[in-house]
Amino acid sequence: MFSNRFPEDIPDPSLVPGLTKEQVLGMPKSILYVVKTDGSLVVAPKGGAPYGHIDLAGGEDVLAAGEGKILWGTVKSLDNASGHYLPIGPSAESAALDAFENYGFKVPDGVYQEKVYMKSGSGLASATS
Repeated sequence: MFSNRFPEDIPDPSLVPGLTKEQVLGMPKSILYVVKTDGSLVVAPKGGAPYGHIDLAGGEDVLAAGEGKILWGTVKSLDNASGHYLPIGPSAESAALDAFENYGFKVPDGVYQEKVYMKSGSGLASATS
């Protein structure tokens, strides 16, 4: 389980568009996602959105969080890119893949790319593993 690393940031779940399952499965989009502690998946379009992972999760702990690309019900790519949660390791990967599959997405092998976070002079930087 991964906690919000910036609890002073106030989540606003009302910013997240309320999409139906059919809309989500029909999106050809770059997305943000979180997997809540009950295993449920929350997905929202990424591009220029006024919300982030803490808004999708309501500031609560998550099993996984990141970004991805989906195309008509098929996951094309997923990662763990979430600065608020920094999910890493096999538990985050498994939670993400299971949640997308349970939601109804086709999840081909090899779509998950874990990013590794390293400290840099200005904070954190990610490097693909």
